[in-house]
Amino acid sequence: MRGKSWYWVESVEKAEVNFKDFPKILEGEGFGIIEDCGGVSGLADLANAFKMKKGEQYLELSLWLGVDTLDLKTFDLEDMKFRLKKMPKIYKEIYEYDHEVTQKEIDLFERKYKDKLSRN
Repeated sequence: MRGKSWYWVESVEKAEVNFKDFPKILEGEGFGIIEDCGGVSGLADLANAFKMKKGEQYLELSLWLGVDTLDLKTFDLEDMKFRLKKMPKIYKEIYEYDHEVTQKEIDLFERKYKDKLSRN
C-alpha cells in the first residue's frame, strides 16, 4: 500500500462548546463586499472613481453609497465580526422566506451604524 496514509482516532474527549463564538474572523484585508456594484470590474471602477474624487461617475457613486471618501484597503476586524453575526440571518430571511428588508437592515448593509458608533 505504498503512497497511502492511514489515520485513526486514539481518544475522544467531551468538551463544552459555545456556538456564540462561531464562526470567527481572525484576520483579513480590504473593505469587504459592496453589494450590487457590478462585480470585480464594477469594484475596480468604484475604486478608481473614489481615487480620482471628481467626475460624473464619482458623484454618482458617492451619492449611491452615501459617502464622500472610501478606503477599500482598510480592514476593520471588529466591524467584520459584527457583520458576520448579523448578515447571514438577514440574507437567509430575504432569500428563503421573502422577508421584506427593513430600513435598519439597509443601514446595516450600508454600514451606517459606524457613523453612529463614531459619534458616541
